[in-house]
Amino acid sequence: MRYNKSMKTAIKMTDNYIYIGEDTDNMIGFIKYYINRNGIIIAEHTLVIPEAQGKGYAKKLFLRLIELAESKNTKITAYCSYVHQHLNTPEFARYLA
Repeated sequence: MRYNKSMKTAIKMTDNYIYIGEDTDNMIGFIKYYINRNGIIIAEHTLVIPEAQGKGYAKKLFLRLIELAESKNTKITAYCSYVHQHLNTPEFARYLA
């Protein structure tokens, strides 16, 4: 996928992705996740295409993941290094499972 400035950058969700882009076939970036049988959100992977990196998209996706955890009154386990890094800060540590 090629990034251009006219692409829609609204955050969208499916059952397994929080993403920015036109649809799941044309994503600028995403966090892949699932909710395990105990209700914990498992963040598997975060990716932003190279052309869109450095524009704050990964942080926006992460903050939407936090909103999801809040709405479900649950915590997050991160298999993804990006999410893990942010959960291990004082601001977000309360969401760490």
